[in-house]
Amino acid sequence: FFRPSPHSGCLLSPVMVFTFDSLFDDADEADAGKVNWEEQEGEEEEEDDDSGPPKMEWTTAVEYLRAPEDQQQCVLAAGALSSLSVARAHGDQLREAGGIELLIALLHDKGRSLTAHDDELMLQAAANATYALRNLACPNHWNREAIREGGAIPHFVSFLGIDDFTDEDSDVSGQCMARRACVTAACGVLRNLSYANLPNRHAIRDAGGLPALMRHVHDPPPPQDAPGREASFRAASALYNLCMGCPENVDTLWQ
Repeated sequence: FFRPSPHSGCLLSPVMVFTFDSLFDDADEADAGKVNWEEQEGEEEEEDDDSGPPKMEWTTAVEYLRAPEDQQQCVLAAGALSSLSVARAHGDQLREAGGIELLIALLHDKGRSLTAHDDELMLQAAANATYALRNLACPNHWNREAIREGGAIPHFVSFLGIDDFTDEDSDVSGQCMARRACVTAACGVLRNLSYANLPNRHAIRDAGGLPALMRHVHDPPPPQDAPGREASFRAASALYNLCMGCPENVDTLWQ
């Protein structure tokens, strides 16, 4: 997928088998569809989805997470925060109100032994919480720090192993879709956490994130609209970030 360049100081050279121009969806990084991959890191742009969970105030969602009545309420509250966290103005508010801690606590609970065979609600709760943390990490250095310090990174890395998108590609069951959402969200949040944050790059490597992400990078890339295409792009972008200014990660990938 990548062609190493010993002169660039980075595993990812400008000569790439897979061009990202048609996939690149981050407006603040794009320049007429072209990106200088030698100089820029990628950070995930939040995605607003009007088809998501029912609308609620972020304070209500936080309270639901603080004392959920059942697993369904966890799913709805985490889903609401994944939508509400798109607004960058909520980033500091959610952190200061304990929202990041509550989302990570949900991961500690739901993600402790998450496998591909878990029930759909558990997978949805983990995916929604991961998407929310992905959005919160996008524009905010302090949120990136809080997510690492809260111990979430090992959960994200473990999520990368619950689906490889190669078996039963036509499976559109709720469980399969939730499983793949976990993987895609994990690739996106690791991409964001590794943006302009050296301690996070080290933490992701120490958690086994580099080989876990490489599992989702394919040559040739998945076809347009294939289930694993988005995860593959996010994983490749995360690996790019992880190598920027971090020779230890370059060495690990090279080995």
